[in-house]
Amino acid sequence: LCVKILVQSLSSKEQSASTESCHTMATYLTLICSLLALFNAPAAAIDVTLTPRLGYVSAMSSPSMVSFNFDWNTGGSWVNASVMVVDLTSKRLRALASAMSPAYLRIGGSYGDVATYRVDPASPPVTCEPDYCISMSRWRELLEFSHDVGIDLVFGLNICYDRDSCHDAKPWNGSNIYQLLNYTAANNLPISGFELGNEKEHTISAEGTAAAFKQTRAWINELWPKPSNRPKLVGPDLNPRADWLRAFLQAGGAEAVDAVTYHLYIGFGGSPDLQTKLAQPSTLDFIHWVSQPLQRAQQAHAPSAELWVGETAAAWASGKAGVCDSFLSGFWYINQLGMLASTGHKAMCRQAFVGGNYALVDQLQGFKPNPDYYTGLLYHRLMGSAYLDCPQLEPAKADLIAEVKSYAACTAGTTNGSVTIAYSNQFTNETVHLDVQVARLTAGQPSDLGNIAQLYVLTADSLMARDMNLNGKLLAMVDETTLPELKPVSVAASDVELPPESYGFIVFPEALATACMQG
Repeated sequence: LCVKILVQSLSSKEQSASTESCHTMATYLTLICSLLALFNAPAAAIDVTLTPRLGYVSAMSSPSMVSFNFDWNTGGSWVNASVMVVDLTSKRLRALASAMSPAYLRIGGSYGDVATYRVDPASPPVTCEPDYCISMSRWRELLEFSHDVGIDLVFGLNICYDRDSCHDAKPWNGSNIYQLLNYTAANNLPISGFELGNEKEHTISAEGTAAAFKQTRAWINELWPKPSNRPKLVGPDLNPRADWLRAFLQAGGAEAVDAVTYHLYIGFGGSPDLQTKLAQPSTLDFIHWVSQPLQRAQQAHAPSAELWVGETAAAWASGKAGVCDSFLSGFWYINQLGMLASTGHKAMCRQAFVGGNYALVDQLQGFKPNPDYYTGLLYHRLMGSAYLDCPQLEPAKADLIAEVKSYAACTAGTTNGSVTIAYSNQFTNETVHLDVQVARLTAGQPSDLGNIAQLYVLTADSLMARDMNLNGKLLAMVDETTLPELKPVSVAASDVELPPESYGFIVFPEALATACMQG
């Protein structure tokens, strides 16, 4: 186009300027064309070198790391999503949930501490609000749904029952909880676990909460005397406050819980800057800053308990429409899964499977998967439970690149030494050329990850897109129950290129990682 403009300007029959003027004009146009060419030229690839440690497992997660929640919320973005009304018979909902198995389905949220259980008509609960008073027929439907799709239901119990202001001034009343536990056990209904309370660290003391947990633990042990089918008890499901968690565990909570759970949000749904913040690599550092004090508390006082994030999304307050349900959210999602799994967390329950502006699946569009659903599904299918250290080359030899993050695990379902790396590239324009340097512990082994790399590159037309592509192909349901094929593209392991504003997975099937060959 620049050449065409230049020729037309110099050869126009109506040109009346002097030869000197023509030369001046040509110089200016040539300069403009050069600048346009410079700005439109593809950016040179940035070299990033990873040095995965293949000899030992650095942390163990679990096959249920990618988990999710149902909530009691109603109205607005929660229409048709509440645990009381969501269509559990939907073939699509069932297909999408089943594809994530094994996973935990946690039922909780703020209104879980309002909910009551209509177990015995002759002895009804103190209050029975229509939106939050569950019948035993609905209770059975929820349990049957989770059983049918192969996911483990964990139900949040109301620690505030018969407490108007929900604090220690009025003693805990567990009678309605006992009714539900007794009904479930007596009818031999399949249940994986129970939780007690939701974010009550500012209204109930750590000691009062621990006492309620100890009583609930005693009831569970009494009603399910065989450890083989006994439901877990998890909690206390607090907002990040390590001092309160330590006090809870020291007051007897450590002996009561099978898993320590907490909530983790790095953004606020009402923030006007949320979109900008989530696009910044530094924002992801908050995941470590928030989680580490709680993990230290768990390791110090309940080392035999698992550690879960019981509720999480890119932002709380039901998220933000067009942000937390968009492609942009995936940079947070894949990184938080990687960060937490690689430090030994056993589950991360996404808020929510349906409902809110942060859902994995949009119930208002016929249960259409949002981008994060496919990200979570690929993570579930590819990243095994055994994690390997995978740092960038140390700064003594190269600069650390904050825009590129990576996490390595033994490839799910394999024992042949295959390794999968989850990555994100937050550069706006720069492609990343990925180099891998392996220092094996045994002499004579290769210094690379084999000859082949299988790429699962996720991109979108824009950061705010509600659809995304896998290796350039749009991801969409084939029909009511058939998910799209999630196939990789194979390239030479030395030719791995990661596009700007992308995230995804790289499988190295010939890595021969010793840590991933132990059955």
